[in-house]
Amino acid sequence: MQPSLYLGIEISGGRQPFTYVALDSELHLHAVGRAGLDELLAFTSGLHTALAALNAPSRLSLRRFQAGDQSSAAARKGGLRLAEQQLQLPGLNLPRIPTSEDEGPLWMRRGFLLYRRLEEIGYQPFPADDAPLQWLETQAEAAYWVLLDRVPLPAGSFESRLQRQLVCYDLHLPVSDPMDFFEEITRFRIRHGTLPLEHILTGAELNAMIAAYAAWVVIKQPEKAYWLGTPEEGEIVLPEKPRQEIDTTSTERPSQE
Repeated sequence: MQPSLYLGIEISGGRQPFTYVALDSELHLHAVGRAGLDELLAFTSGLHTALAALNAPSRLSLRRFQAGDQSSAAARKGGLRLAEQQLQLPGLNLPRIPTSEDEGPLWMRRGFLLYRRLEEIGYQPFPADDAPLQWLETQAEAAYWVLLDRVPLPAGSFESRLQRQLVCYDLHLPVSDPMDFFEEITRFRIRHGTLPLEHILTGAELNAMIAAYAAWVVIKQPEKAYWLGTPEEGEIVLPEKPRQEIDTTSTERPSQE
């Protein structure tokens, strides 16, 4: 079933830790916001057909690579999930996924909770036949890496927001051209601290935007979608295949046309 909306969700700290972006099939912006868990679930439960991409791990690590297996590069790196082991791009720092939810940071625990709550309201892991509501896992930092073909500027900096918004703009996503920001910079604005920051999305919004795009690619351009990991330990999908050679192969998934 073709979703009517493609939802990207970023998870962080604070009282409203969930930032979401919803795009329609033509990549037009349907909704953007920041919400608490109950507000987000109220929004997602009201959708008729949707594919939600979460920038958070969906499964705990099974520690497939045991410390005693010295022949495995994965063992030397401390037992990451298979998806993260496969995605060893130069300079890309990925979160370590624990074997117990209690061991994870707050944002990660919130992610595990969100997956469970989404399934309680009818969302199923992609691909799920003709289920109208489905979810999948993506990795925003890795998505920007492959789209840039280089390590993104450090997340959280203003320069990184400009860089990532430029990526989104070049993909024809519903963002303004970040270069317009510089056209509005004047001596007066700098002296008075009135820079036109409203034109540049926050880091959380940009991560949610690229997550929504990854969901859109899975359905609309499935030949570009790049899958890593295993269903039992969590699969990550990226909106494009890395140009650099990495230790994995793409896994085909049905487009659900």
